[in-house]
Amino acid sequence: MPKDNHQPATKKDVRLMQKDMRTTQKDLRKEMKEMEKRITTNMDWKLDTMETRLVQHFNVVAEKLVHDFNGIFKDRLEQHEDRIIRLEQHTGLARV
Repeated sequence: MPKDNHQPATKKDVRLMQKDMRTTQKDLRKEMKEMEKRITTNMDWKLDTMETRLVQHFNVVAEKLVHDFNGIFKDRLEQHEDRIIRLEQHTGLARV
């Protein structure tokens, strides 16, 4: 049978390993918090960017709609004004 050259762990060895594990755990927690901050910051930036782009797109669409409606209503208004003038001239009424 082969000889086992490993000695059993002493209380000191166990305490050192526990201390090392606590240190590793603290380091991991610190890294996780830093990662969370980076992810949160990145997501906030992306959300802000998307919000800005959506607002700009909405403004462009709204401006286009306003322009289109103004053109439509202006044409209809001019048609009504022309008709009123013709009716006034036909009836002999003067516009006040």
